[in-house]
Amino acid sequence: MPQNNKAIGMPPYSTISMLRATSPNHQSCHKFLEKVSNLLDNKKSITIIGPLPSIPLKIKGNTRNHLIIKTNTKTYLNKVLKFLTNEIQAWPETKKVKWSYDIDPHDMS
Repeated sequence: MPQNNKAIGMPPYSTISMLRATSPNHQSCHKFLEKVSNLLDNKKSITIIGPLPSIPLKIKGNTRNHLIIKTNTKTYLNKVLKFLTNEIQAWPETKKVKWSYDIDPHDMS
């Protein structure tokens, strides 16, 4: 008889998003993700991993890195990503870096 995973506390215990950044300049990519990490550093119930190099690191001359953002609920993750999007769009670094989110990614490259 199938059971409801939420009722018995089965995984997943958290939800993640991967913020990917791509740029021809490795330092621009890394600085952008560091700035995001610093912005989220004091927020409650968020775990940040990275910036990390993607695999492969370079594609068509562009360096790829990512930052993993982990929260307890998808609702809270969505609020965090909305906040981040509003902040990031005003940064001058967005002219040097292409960025995107992947919520609950299947592939970590």
